[in-house]
Amino acid sequence: MSDKDELAAAMRAMKQQMTPSAQLVSQVMTSLSEDSDGAAIAPDQRAEPVLVSATDSQVEHVVSRTPKESSPAKVPTTPRRQHGPRNHRFAGMISGAVMAGVLAVAMIGGGWQSIFHGTPSSVPPTWVPPVGGNTPLAVPSGPGGSVVTTPAHPQGYAEIFQALTNLSASVWFTSYGGGIEDTTGAPAAGQGSSVTFDLAGSASSPADYVGTNTQVASIDEGDFVKTDGTNIYVAHDRTVAVVSASGGESRQIASIDISKLTTGDDLLTGPVADMMIDGQTLIVLAHGFNANTSQWNRGAATWVSLEASSLKTIFFSIADPAHPRLLSVLSQSGSLVDSRLSDGMLYLVSQYTVDTGSADPNDPSTIVPLTGNPGTPLPCDDIYIMPSVDTATYSLVTAIDVASRQMTGEQAVLGRTDTIYMSPDNLYLAGTQWSYDLAWAQERGLTIPGSEAEVYNGPSTDIVRISLADGQPTVAASASLAGSILNQFSLDEYQDHLRVVTTWNDLSNSRFSQTAALWVLDSSLSAVSSIPELAKEEGVKSARFDGPTAYVVTYRQVDPLFTIDLSDPAAPVVMSALKIPGFSTYLHVFGDGLLLGVGMDDGGVGLKISMFDVSDPYDVREVSMLPIEADYTDVTGDHHAAFVDVPNSLIGFPTTKWDYSHMSKEQATFNWDYRLYAWTGTQFEPQSTIDLLAVTESALRLFNNDQSVRGVRIADSFYIVTAGFVSVYDLATYAPQTVVTYS
Repeated sequence: MSDKDELAAAMRAMKQQMTPSAQLVSQVMTSLSEDSDGAAIAPDQRAEPVLVSATDSQVEHVVSRTPKESSPAKVPTTPRRQHGPRNHRFAGMISGAVMAGVLAVAMIGGGWQSIFHGTPSSVPPTWVPPVGGNTPLAVPSGPGGSVVTTPAHPQGYAEIFQALTNLSASVWFTSYGGGIEDTTGAPAAGQGSSVTFDLAGSASSPADYVGTNTQVASIDEGDFVKTDGTNIYVAHDRTVAVVSASGGESRQIASIDISKLTTGDDLLTGPVADMMIDGQTLIVLAHGFNANTSQWNRGAATWVSLEASSLKTIFFSIADPAHPRLLSVLSQSGSLVDSRLSDGMLYLVSQYTVDTGSADPNDPSTIVPLTGNPGTPLPCDDIYIMPSVDTATYSLVTAIDVASRQMTGEQAVLGRTDTIYMSPDNLYLAGTQWSYDLAWAQERGLTIPGSEAEVYNGPSTDIVRISLADGQPTVAASASLAGSILNQFSLDEYQDHLRVVTTWNDLSNSRFSQTAALWVLDSSLSAVSSIPELAKEEGVKSARFDGPTAYVVTYRQVDPLFTIDLSDPAAPVVMSALKIPGFSTYLHVFGDGLLLGVGMDDGGVGLKISMFDVSDPYDVREVSMLPIEADYTDVTGDHHAAFVDVPNSLIGFPTTKWDYSHMSKEQATFNWDYRLYAWTGTQFEPQSTIDLLAVTESALRLFNNDQSVRGVRIADSFYIVTAGFVSVYDLATYAPQTVVTYS
């Protein structure tokens, strides 16, 4: 019988039965365990990359390697290997039209469940505890609550594929992996040149400075403005402007164009998403974009959309800031969630969604994220599957040693990440599950301690602790909590305990109300204690942790500022609850005994800044409040927009104010200002209100395109930085010194 006739017979049989026979299942599983020649796959023998010296036109990156056998997806209990550039040859490529037809029909008829589960030829999954022991990781949702247990981890890519096909097809974008090029200063072949313009000038001597406002003092965060205390680096579109920060003599000395740094299958490199500086290395993060042809149709035959296909990490030497030099480019699947830099190690979190319609169980590159050269699928032991996953989205964590510009480790979690928080030892991924489906709630089994409801039915937050020991991101624990978090300041680690503030929804008695809660988890993310009803019928507006103390602002009609003692993780104590009009959307510890608040005035109309005396946690007082005639500040949603210089008692942030009284003229008027205040010890003293629209003629166009503003202090000058200009002021008088626009 010909292959064609055999295929037709198999398809007819499958259509009648809708499930594969045991014989066909055995054939499939046998094929999956062998390569196309029926031979076993040899273990991977890694070798260090060999860099070949660059010519004028290209640089070759040669990596010696042999294929590696696919390993089960699990959380390893032994120290992880060092990861470098890799290339794997994967088993499971089914040859012949017969097997392709069987798989296609089996998928249509629900046969995947039979192929990979519940058949005599299936391999029973073996679960390995992530932190040792003989029982699965159990995470109580609270004292007396039910237990959420991580499920058995699947064996191999086939079962990862099964996990994906069980998910709802909620695909927002499809990402593909990229590659890695080491250019050692020259563009790789086919990339074109990273254009660098020398605008003359040399760097001044380093000075004391205040740059990016971060959550943890020892951990930097990516932003579109960075400074090393001598120069200011500003990302605008696909360019980085290098500005010599020399007070009234400030000027642009270089421009870096990343538009031609395409890698892999990318059509173009997108705008700069984030930047970091580590010593004499500038790190630029950007996305590679590819064409999304899935939306092509007859009516839109001349139009195609672009989507982020990979996250690029681009390294430049800034040893000579006037002549930045391209060093290398790394790439990984997905789009940027957030980034951190600590002690020479860069940690990136990207989000990668699988196109389940195109996923192929025989092609791991279609079902897991990719890193390395030339875009290699992650091995199974770098994949962790969260309980109750609802979409085919991975969170990919990579660790990169900045000095060597090499990935030292990677970890993918099947589950979405909205927010990250990083301590010196751990990286926490947090993703909110928005659901009010009772069946979904019963599956998760979350409860509220003391609640009459048998199950919590509302938004919940999945948290994964990623250990960062030795530059090797490794899943150490996971948990689910009732409620949603506000932002990264809702999480904090202190003495091996994670404290989390959430807002959960009460759906009892057919009514909807919010309740603020605080949870304390140990290193295994098991609940140690909680305050499930910190504030009933009030949502969390801001949070800040300071060692053993938590400050939480909730709001309904007034602003309760809760001060909570967490020195005993098992017994949190609310020490005070100060109620004042309005609410703070951002809190900042302002030296010993003081807490700065920026937020909305009474009734949510207008802005205000407040200073709280927290020296006596049982008697917290608002010692000063200053109303601001403005409608909005970016600090509400982006703490990087806040300039806080505690040693010099300075506070700054941008504001906008709209005036609709002239609507008869068919146009509202508005103000775009930057405001600076000094804290005198007893009150706020306005220093300057700078009209940003008056700085340059192009300011209005800039406002309409990108309203992001940062404040930077370097020595005795203050710099207001936007995507269009740097405006420099004397710190003593706030007199304007110069304006630098980018070329």
